[in-house]
Amino acid sequence: MSGEPVGKKFGLVVSVEFRALYRMMKDEQMKRSIDSLADALEQRPLDAGAFVPKDRWPDEYRTMGLSNVYKANLAKGARITYTVTLSQAGSGLVRVIEFFPTHKDYAKKFGYGL
Repeated sequence: MSGEPVGKKFGLVVSVEFRALYRMMKDEQMKRSIDSLADALEQRPLDAGAFVPKDRWPDEYRTMGLSNVYKANLAKGARITYTVTLSQAGSGLVRVIEFFPTHKDYAKKFGYGL
């Protein structure tokens, strides 16, 4: 054990649309992957994904007033982007920005390989 407190340190916020998509999802492997990521985001969101440099953000993200963007890989090439707001106490809030069902969808949005 690392001596860190047990329990959630970060609140996790997802859109109504994502919540509905998750409920309707039939792919159990994808649901487990999302559940595992959600657990990681509630504990250590800065380590759960990869930081996305601001110059790689899509224009839409630039207009959202975000201070950071991270992406996390899920099963079957799916991706989620999220942002983290930290408090001085070391806790904070994680907000899921977007779910990409395939890597191709993510690459297209972020302008990779086009």
